Amino acid sequence: MRFSELLENNPDYFILALKEGNINIDEAIQTVEGIKDKIPSYPKLVYEILIYSRDKNYSNCAILSKFLNIDTEHCREILCNDYVKFEFPVVLNGKACLAHGIAVKTGKLFTNVQAVSTHVEKICRILKENLSVFFDTDIVEDSFMLPLYIALKCKKHDKPWVFTGGLEENLNIKPPAFVQLKEEACKKSGKILFTQRDFSNAIEVLDFLTKENHEVPFLASFSDKRSTEYLEHSFQKLISKVENHSKREVFEKISGAPLLYQSSSLRKKDFVKQARRIHEIIDAIICNGGIPHISLLAPASLAMGIGIMLGSQNPVVLYHYQGNEYHKVIDLRKDIRTIKKLKDINSFKKIYFEQSGDGKNCAFIIQFASHAPSADAEEFIRQKKLNAVVIKIFHKNLGEIATGDWTDEVNELMSLTQFVKTKRHFERFHFFLSVPVPIAFAFGMALGHFSSGSIYQYNGKYNNSYFEALRIEELWI
Repeated sequence: MRFSELLENNPDYFILALKEGNINIDEAIQTVEGIKDKIPSYPKLVYEILIYSRDKNYSNCAILSKFLNIDTEHCREILCNDYVKFEFPVVLNGKACLAHGIAVKTGKLFTNVQAVSTHVEKICRILKENLSVFFDTDIVEDSFMLPLYIALKCKKHDKPWVFTGGLEENLNIKPPAFVQLKEEACKKSGKILFTQRDFSNAIEVLDFLTKENHEVPFLASFSDKRSTEYLEHSFQKLISKVENHSKREVFEKISGAPLLYQSSSLRKKDFVKQARRIHEIIDAIICNGGIPHISLLAPASLAMGIGIMLGSQNPVVLYHYQGNEYHKVIDLRKDIRTIKKLKDINSFKKIYFEQSGDGKNCAFIIQFASHAPSADAEEFIRQKKLNAVVIKIFHKNLGEIATGDWTDEVNELMSLTQFVKTKRHFERFHFFLSVPVPIAFAFGMALGHFSSGSIYQYNGKYNNSYFEALRIEELWI
């Protein structure tokens, strides 16, 4: 009698008492059967009793089969066969919450919520096998079908992602009701909800979930002159160059980061903040299983700083924008360390260098592009009294570097800087760049946290001189 009162007055306490062992399974079943017409949470009680029965290896099929109104063999399958768990959002009485379910492959079909029995039958037809499906709440719609299908087909799925939507016989996903309420409920639980707006078919969902890596285009622009419409069009061009790319909207949901990043022209004080922001986005892509396909419409100095922060631990693909097209120029998917392989400075095929002066610091003036930085950079070094050995580096095809694989250029830049660093100690390094942005980015990746130093940005509007855009040692502060 006391269990009946507890159940009738507070079902949650009754379930807690069961889980804590204060009520045994036989007593719980008998209590629920005695007042099941008086309690509103009957599906939840059936669900919890079943979960607890399986956890405790309960085997009294005579009692449980009578409770579920099924035959003993069916009951034995429910207790012994492997099962999957799934969750999905539901809306009841205008309020949304996360519901839970389990499904067991059995010889006969069963569900503890009769209102959705036709939907359970439908998914059994789709799967061509029978299931016994238990829910922890009353439901009336078919939106459990997609998450159940995924749970059965993708058992290793352990991400904080929730799916909702009914399924057609051809596995097309049906749009669910009350999407906004469901999204809010998922967000409160730290989950991300995916619907028919994100994936049109269940096979598409499975393809996404089972991919080891996702190819993710990322474009960042820093200019007051490029409109949003222009950048959207340009981003589509980049996307078209990335084979088997992930859906933009889906990966933005997962990573919480924009894959098209637009900012105004950079001011001197913006470089550190923007380097950190772009690194943050790229890192979010990587941490969520993405391989970033990156194009930066940005100064080379910024790109080098981002590359230094990123380092060479994760594969990326870099693109160069030229002639209104995106060209893949550095692909580190097969071997991330390829940009760090050191070469003998006497075997360089892409660059040559000149060294002059002396001092406690070292300045690298790198010219690959048509802009010749040497005179202005050397004047800046003199005026600022940087007290530096000056190493001027030139590409052998100065100003006419053909688009293609630029890995060798990065190798040789890396090899030269490491050679210089090992020959003698310098207090600081200074970098003046006139190079394509992807080379600056990959050069930064290869260097990593190279040493204390500064990266300078040319400012033609201000006396054809430079300013310190980034201090390497302060990028992580």
